[in-house]
Amino acid sequence: EVEELVEKLRSARNRRAEELGLDRGMLMANAVVQAVALQAPRDPEALARVDGIRAWQVEVVGPALLEVLAKRR
Repeated sequence: EVEELVEKLRSARNRRAEELGLDRGMLMANAVVQAVALQAPRDPEALARVDGIRAWQVEVVGPALLEVLAKRR
């Protein structure tokens, strides 16, 4: 189940990276996406506490990740 969630989060990250014209790894490393999947934060504040997340990532890609996480609840 975690791997399926990681794939959905990666897809959301990849779409956002493409929209912004950024390399997906620059937007958020796979290891950080994995940490997000494991911790499954429910809001931006919890997302900001995930190890490896920067404030700008919460703003730029956070909404897309939180949407994926909300759909699995």
